[in-house]
Amino acid sequence: MWRSKFCGKNRVGRSMDIRQEIAAHVQTLARRGKGKAGAMKQAAKTLRKLSERSDANKDLIVAAGAVKGLVALLGGNSADGKESAARALQSLASNKAAKEAMVREGAISPLVALARDGGRRAKESAADALYEISTVKSENAVKIVQAGGIEVLIALARDGGDDDYVGASYLAACAVCYLSSYDETKVALVVADAIPLLLDIVRNDLTSVKLWIVSALEELGVRVDKSSLSLKQAFSKAEIRGIPLLFKLARDGSPSVKKQAEDLLRTLVVNDEYAPAIEASKAEAELIVAEAAVDEARSRRDDRVRES
Repeated sequence: MWRSKFCGKNRVGRSMDIRQEIAAHVQTLARRGKGKAGAMKQAAKTLRKLSERSDANKDLIVAAGAVKGLVALLGGNSADGKESAARALQSLASNKAAKEAMVREGAISPLVALARDGGRRAKESAADALYEISTVKSENAVKIVQAGGIEVLIALARDGGDDDYVGASYLAACAVCYLSSYDETKVALVVADAIPLLLDIVRNDLTSVKLWIVSALEELGVRVDKSSLSLKQAFSKAEIRGIPLLFKLARDGSPSVKKQAEDLLRTLVVNDEYAPAIEASKAEAELIVAEAAVDEARSRRDDRVRES
């Protein structure tokens, strides 16, 4: 009995010690200013190590308000501080409350910037955090698109040939795959040439993500022969350009997604570069564009009627 009580008191004491330690590091992050960069970097590093110990510690760190300070450090001027903050956020990003806090505190834009401009480890952490954020809900995926994240992630995924960026490239490819599951981001992926990228990656025998990439390609309207995942099959120019996907979204998407697809089809119909890809379905594309124009005219007419 005495042992149980003693051990119980020790556990409570350790818990209080961790809470106090976390609170001290969160306060350090909040004391931004000249001469504080080293201390803030160390605070972020320690919080990362604490978060790696247990899910319970992640809960405590998020509850203490650490994400706000880490995001502020992420947007600062110190390259080392940015990397330390990104690595801490990466470690926390498996925690749902942490992901919500990151979005709330404005982490997406600085994470995108770091994935574009940071060093190897910083790019890796930023790509992983963006992937985790994208898994929560489509609104987060849209914010990643709005911050220019699609282009950055695709560029990073293409760097897989550089040994220094294999980890970052892999994580960026994972983020692109997950973003393909949302209708709200599919048009942006087509515009950024995600389909040719994913085909190149899977053909280079990255077997660890092959099945996931196949699923992403199907989400983007590419019909894959699953009997052979070598993907040596021939794909039509229309599929590679995303034309079947755009038709589908223009027909069946939500109003905002439908408009994105219609606008892109309207551009492609008159673009000679896309003529070979769209020729077989040009009549359908022109019909969709014409129907969209009629719908817009009706909408303007209805607005005038309501105003009068």
